[in-house]
Amino acid sequence: MSALVESGLGGAMIPLLAVKYVGPDIRVVPLSGLSENLRSGIALATLPDLITRTARNFCDHAMRVAPGAGHAAGSVSREDL
Repeated sequence: MSALVESGLGGAMIPLLAVKYVGPDIRVVPLSGLSENLRSGIALATLPDLITRTARNFCDHAMRVAPGAGHAAGSVSREDL
């Protein structure tokens, strides 16, 4: 992921333990002291025609156990195709 950030293609949130492994051109900004109301999320992205059974099972399980999980606005699931 840090290669994408270093090439200018975006940003990333990484754990503090990983900071020592980022490249010298990456600016690390600590997120400490933020509001208790800050919410974050995680996304699952797959290629419908290339997803393996193991990856599909992982996605299905993640959707079952994650509180409030659902499809983001504008997303397309395999069932929608």
